[in-house]
Amino acid sequence: MKYARRPIAALLAALCAVSVAAGLTVTRAAAGPTSDPATAAGFGGTWLAHQINSSGFIPASAPATGANLSGTVDAALALAAANVGGAAFTRALNYMHGQIDAFVKSGADDVPGALAKLILLAKVAGEDATKFGGTAAANDLVARLNATKRTTGTDSGLFGVQDPAFDGAFRQSLAIIALKAVGSPPVDAVNWLSTQQCPDKGWQSYRADTTAACTATDVASFAGEDTNSTAIAEQAFRSLSLTPPKGDPLDFLKAAQNTDGGFGFLKGTGTDANSTGLVIQAVVAGGEDPTAGRWAIAGGTPLTALLGLQLGCDAAAADRGAFDYQTESPLKANLLATVQAVPGAARKPFPLATGAPAAAEPVACDTTPAPTTTTTTAATTTTTTVPASPVANAVVATPKFVG
Repeated sequence: MKYARRPIAALLAALCAVSVAAGLTVTRAAAGPTSDPATAAGFGGTWLAHQINSSGFIPASAPATGANLSGTVDAALALAAANVGGAAFTRALNYMHGQIDAFVKSGADDVPGALAKLILLAKVAGEDATKFGGTAAANDLVARLNATKRTTGTDSGLFGVQDPAFDGAFRQSLAIIALKAVGSPPVDAVNWLSTQQCPDKGWQSYRADTTAACTATDVASFAGEDTNSTAIAEQAFRSLSLTPPKGDPLDFLKAAQNTDGGFGFLKGTGTDANSTGLVIQAVVAGGEDPTAGRWAIAGGTPLTALLGLQLGCDAAAADRGAFDYQTESPLKANLLATVQAVPGAARKPFPLATGAPAAAEPVACDTTPAPTTTTTTAATTTTTTVPASPVANAVVATPKFVG
């Protein structure tokens, strides 16, 4: 699967019906496996680890065949955020060493967002992103990303020759984050992203004319400023220790919060896991607590809304810990939702810290009976119950691959 040039939530929303009333609430059939965000991230990470096969990739969903390369890279980054699934992370990393062009090329051109994600993956693994899987020029991810930057025209400073209509701000932010993680992004690239900001401090996917008013939000045509572009831009500027010139994007995001505490792609659309996960990352990057302050409202917090989309003990064993895109009954395991929900639940903005994740794979809803030991003496017989670990491995059916 090629790297999706449109942000994940936008892709999903094009396929799923969006709710147009902010604050729409739906009663879930059962609670998620935990109310602790870090534990939830671990459960979600374990589910993702189980999707990565022995060859190191997540298989593409029918009717496609082969590897889901975008899902594999996103899953590896999510494992790093949750600090679980080290063996699966290593398999994915090693597999991607040999899949650079298959992942980052669209026709004859490199895709900047895909290159940025590989740079972030290399950074987490402690590898040199200029020698990712080899020493040839093709293995220099940093040079390849910088080579995509436009140097002339209205969009000078923008990474990628591809049409930016759906992902201009998103891919630019990813590129800036990645280049900052391994050095410094070009000044004109940062300036391009700055000029794209709207007066109310948010971003839309792309503004062809930054002297014109930003597009008004229109749920029907899926147009206007969105939480995803804004949240990733916030992370880009915070990685540079900067506040955008028109002000803190968290103010825009706060105005887009739904009454259940979560976020949709556009203001006025129902809460989804991708948007809520991204916003949580942005809130943490901005130095605020997503469980308190202005983010804690009567209906919940961004984290309670996100955890409400995690499959719990009522789901099939192979699906527990995964996240669904939006609330439905029953919830269904969704790869694209889970890869973005996990970093949000872990409260880890991009770029992630260097260091491969731990080997642990905590499994949700362990029902293994607590072991007992019996000690007999001449006078008494004592039975001791040993508390089961909350993350002990349960018997898990062979996972199905979704996405």
